[in-house]
Amino acid sequence: MARGSETQHNSSFDYVYHLTLDSRLACLDEGLNPNPGRGNTQEWKEKEVLIDKSRPKNIRALGISRASSVFAHPEKAVAEGIINKLTGPNHEASQHLVSIEIEVNPDEVIVCDAFSMSFMHGAIKNGKKYKFSRETKKQAVEYWTRAMSLSQYRDSYRICVDESGLECVKRDGAADNLPYVLLQPEVLIPGPIPAERIKWHSSSVYPAASYVRW
Repeated sequence: MARGSETQHNSSFDYVYHLTLDSRLACLDEGLNPNPGRGNTQEWKEKEVLIDKSRPKNIRALGISRASSVFAHPEKAVAEGIINKLTGPNHEASQHLVSIEIEVNPDEVIVCDAFSMSFMHGAIKNGKKYKFSRETKKQAVEYWTRAMSLSQYRDSYRICVDESGLECVKRDGAADNLPYVLLQPEVLIPGPIPAERIKWHSSSVYPAASYVRW
């Protein structure tokens, strides 16, 4: 993994930002793999399974699924804001958050709105598996229906990141099927990602909160 000074970027590529813990930096020399343990509840994991089952053919053709993706933020300032929110001088944990820059082909990765997952809920069935409502299954399909390439995201949305957070509003003339606003845009990158495409970008000054599990 390249570190330290800035490198010359190929103009045909774009750059997105993945957050992780500093304890994982050493393994990044061999590349970046999807984290199968992400998600802090069984319901969240079941939702990801449901969403993957709902993938349309064009998403499958790109080799993209939530289970096999590395997740990143399309805006560097958003990643930095999350680091500031989840770290602080009073945390007792010893680990720090790290922002990793990833080089991607903007036509081969997609952007979805993770906020939609907040409205997908299920109930335990027979104490083993979640049962999802018809509405939740419909939302799982819409999660992919509203997906777009990273290049389309850049072209279609007016983006502003400041101390108030992210404002991501559709531009005039953007495709009708795209949502008017994106609240939590996330980039799905097929993993594993080779080491030559990732670079250390920044580390938090203070340690992360103890509940952070990246």
